[in-house]
Amino acid sequence: MDTKNILSSKWTAQEVENKRKHFEVVSFNNKEKSVYLKPILKGKSQLVTLEELFKEEKWKAGWH
Repeated sequence: MDTKNILSSKWTAQEVENKRKHFEVVSFNNKEKSVYLKPILKGKSQLVTLEELFKEEKWKAGWH
């Protein structure tokens, strides 16, 4: 995925935790190659590296 379009992109966690499955990118740090993902349902944002985000066994682009 092109990182210039990553802000506000939608992601689906492959492993649901505390009923949190769908997330949106709310912050992108190009220097550190990381994003903050905010769950659509209640919960705190979490910091995820781009390397982890692009692992298909953990995250899938879009909402599924």
